[in-house]
Amino acid sequence: MKDFIRAILVCSACCAFFSCEDFFMENSDYAEKFVTMYDAGFVRDGDYLYRYSEAECQKVVNAGRQMLRYQDDDQGSYVHFEMSSFPMSEGMPGDGGAIDTKIIWFDGSKTDVFILPLAIMKEEGEKYWLWNMESRMGIIAEF
Repeated sequence: MKDFIRAILVCSACCAFFSCEDFFMENSDYAEKFVTMYDAGFVRDGDYLYRYSEAECQKVVNAGRQMLRYQDDDQGSYVHFEMSSFPMSEGMPGDGGAIDTKIIWFDGSKTDVFILPLAIMKEEGEKYWLWNMESRMGIIAEF
């Protein structure tokens, strides 16, 4: 009986280990793709949910409220970010902390709200790649 229980525990541990490994491998693939994307916007699973285009969109930045918003010129769709701190604030990036972010995304027919801690994955000038590994969501924020 002890051998049977031991075998069950070993099998359970192996299954848990390989499931976690698959989770991190899959999610790291999304993160690797994310940092190669260039246009500002909102990304999930390696695809843009909202892509900012200077020719067709408007950008609103409110440093006092730590808010960034991208919207179509006709306001038919938008993505709105409220951050606990802007990435370029004192102590960011590189302090290892996450930026708590409320994301409001309207695709023209429905609104979704996400509250996520985002880590800085990459920085180029005033553009930041902020990513949440668990949800496979990120924002490319250009200030």
